Order: sequence, then structure tokens, then C-alpha cells
Amino acid sequence: MKRLPFQFTAKILLAASLAATCGLVAPTMAQAANAGKPIVRLSFSSALGPDTAVNKQAKWYMQEVERLSQGQIQWDEFYAASLLTSVDTVSGVADGRADVAYFASVYDPSRFPLMDIGFVPVPGSNSAGNARAWRELMEENEALQAEARAAGVKVLIFNGVANTSNIATKTPYDNLQGFKGKRVRFVGPVTTGIRALGANPTSIAPEDIYESMERGLIDGIGGTSIESVIGSGWHEVAPWMHYLPIGNYASSLGIIIGQRTWDGLPDHLKTVMMEVADNYYEQLPSLLAASEKEACDKLLAAGGGTVIYDHRTPGAQEWLDAVGDSMFEVWRDNARRSRASKEAIISVEKDYKEKLLKHASLPDYTPGEVLCSARTKQG
Repeated sequence: MKRLPFQFTAKILLAASLAATCGLVAPTMAQAANAGKPIVRLSFSSALGPDTAVNKQAKWYMQEVERLSQGQIQWDEFYAASLLTSVDTVSGVADGRADVAYFASVYDPSRFPLMDIGFVPVPGSNSAGNARAWRELMEENEALQAEARAAGVKVLIFNGVANTSNIATKTPYDNLQGFKGKRVRFVGPVTTGIRALGANPTSIAPEDIYESMERGLIDGIGGTSIESVIGSGWHEVAPWMHYLPIGNYASSLGIIIGQRTWDGLPDHLKTVMMEVADNYYEQLPSLLAASEKEACDKLLAAGGGTVIYDHRTPGAQEWLDAVGDSMFEVWRDNARRSRASKEAIISVEKDYKEKLLKHASLPDYTPGEVLCSARTKQG
């Protein structure tokens, strides 16, 4: 059966919300009846469903901002591409069609050729650490800051998502050879490594994945987290997740606000939003662990589970040797074609590798796929 509840529901909510707000999308101010304080309403857009991990984190962020602002900031929320599609997200936030949104650099690599390095795997990194690493990268790397300014957006938080170096399929595969000739959804520089595996990567927008898998247009869903598989309902068609030994990635994604919207906010509300961001990074390991456990429960209930490959898996080391530095080279080539300077490319790559590994060892976080694998039964 074709799954459409997120998009269908979101469109109903969109119509209702637009009717209630008289077409309001850009930030507006009204007087709070009980306190006389100006209320700032901000629209939030995501191409993904409301129950995906990144949107649950976004919801946590928005609720905390509303609470700490004592209700001065309130939100109109639009999910499942009901306001902006994935490819329209960055331009739509920059020009004010939405105020705030979930984004991934791979949605719009022409605007984020340097930031798109976040979709190159780094062995030894992990989800919670990657988010903290990107926070530092944006605070310290001038080339990345300039790229965001040029795109007309400001990053509020970088999402920590469960390991995305995986392929979700209908049935479990015992080894990497099973993926040869298979059509799998992947985006970004990692597609080079997937081709070296013998699979055929294909780019599909998140909102089209379920139907593509259901109709057999693809054999697997790659580059997504266990929470997103559950939150998007993809576990109904692909309950087996296979983790690849190439390292974690998909770390350059998060919540953005339009620069013009940000500039128009009162200073005290900006302070609230950044204080919540600080708290988010502190809470992230526990938030991530809870969502990964819940997702594992549902994956197992659907008859699936997680399979972890490492360098000892037959054929794995040969594959890793064949991949070599090729994924980083794809990113470098894309950045050069986008006219990024040699100095910027060198600085971003150096800082990216150093900071991801610096934050890789978190005593309060064990990757969810590892815990889920211990609970998985095959055969």
C-alpha cells in the first residue's frame, strides 16, 4: 500500500494554517493579550516528515525557544515539503518564503560547495561528536562563514543524526558482495565509494524514496539514519539496515534561519535562540540515544534489524583500498568548479578532519547501530 499520510496531512495543515494566518509566512509581530509583549511568529519548513529524528530535534529546539522567550517566539510548522521542497529550502529561507528550516548541504551543493564536505565519510567519527565539531567549524572557519552569508542564511544548530553510512533493504545481506549491481539511493561525494562497491547509486529526493522503494525502482535506501528510516515509514519497505565500514558522514545538516529574518529580530530574542543552541549540544547525546533506541525497537518489530560490516568483512578491505581518497577528491573537484579558492578548500578539509576526530570520543554516547545489532536476530 502506498504511504502518503505525512504529505497529505501536511497539506491539510498548511491550508488550515494559511487560512488562520491570512497567508502569513514571513515573521510577523502581534501584541500578546496577557503580557503586552510583541509576539514574533516564525515559520519552520522541512522536506521530511514530522516524526523523523532531525525534525524531532528541531521540535525540541523550537519548544525550548518558545519556553525561554516566555512565548514571545511562536512557530508555524510545515513538514513533508508542504511549504518548501528539499531543493528549494535554502533559497526559500533566504528570500523569506520560510523563516527557519531544516536543511542539508547536499540539498543545494551549488550554494554550499565547501560545507558539502560534511557528506564525505570520516572513519572513527560519530554522530553526536560530528554535530559538536560542525559547531566549532562554523565558529572558527572564515570560508564556511562566508559561504553561509553568501547563501543568505545563518545556521542555528547542526543536527546530530545516527550513522548514515548504511544501506536499508527489504532483506538482510550477509556480505558486501550482495550489493553488486543493486540500485541504491545515495547523494553526495559518497556515491563514488558506492560505485566502487559495484552498486549503482541514484539520486532521489527524500519525499520520493518510499514510492521508489515500494515500486522496485531502487533496491536500497542509502545515506539515511535509523531514526529517519522509522520516522519516514521506510522501514515498511526496507527494515534491514547494513552499516558500511567507510566512516560516518552527513554531518553538514541542521536548522537555518534567513539572514534577513535574523537581522530583524530583537537582540534579546537572538540571545535566547543561541542559548538554546548551546543547551542542545549538551543534551544531544541523551537525545540521540533515546531516539536511536526507540527506532531500533520499531525496526525489530518490523522484522528487520542492523547488520554491521567492518574491515574484517570479506571484501571490505579491498573495497576501502579501491575507494582511497576518491570521495574527498570528488568534493575538492566540486568546490573548485564552484570557484572556491585553493586556500579555502585546504583550510576546510584540514579543519573538518581534525575536528571530527577531536570530538569522536564521547564517554556518554554509544552509536545506536551497535546497540541495535546486539539485539538483532537473523535467519
